[in-house]
Amino acid sequence: MSDQPAEWITHVVDDLSRQFTAVDEGDDKHEIIEAAMLRQIAAEREWRTMDTAPRDGTTIIGAKSGKDPFLCYWDDQKGGQWFADLIPGFWHEGVTRWQPLPTPPET
Repeated sequence: MSDQPAEWITHVVDDLSRQFTAVDEGDDKHEIIEAAMLRQIAAEREWRTMDTAPRDGTTIIGAKSGKDPFLCYWDDQKGGQWFADLIPGFWHEGVTRWQPLPTPPET
């Protein structure tokens, strides 16, 4: 079980963050870029119901009504919640749909 996002996603977000310059003060570049990337990925794939989501610590793309997609994972040891991968200690309530992460590029 991992408390960290898939390593390749972290690197992509970090790289994009360094290039992202039009952000208002106080905005979290990682959150803005993550949401933009996940919207693009999610638009190309089908959403699944939460009863089929892995509950073994696997990082997934989660969604809830009216919100941008986000990375999260299930943690039974922390009370059985969907936790945000990029925001330590933050959990998501009301997650209604999910998608697996895309296959990372070959190196």
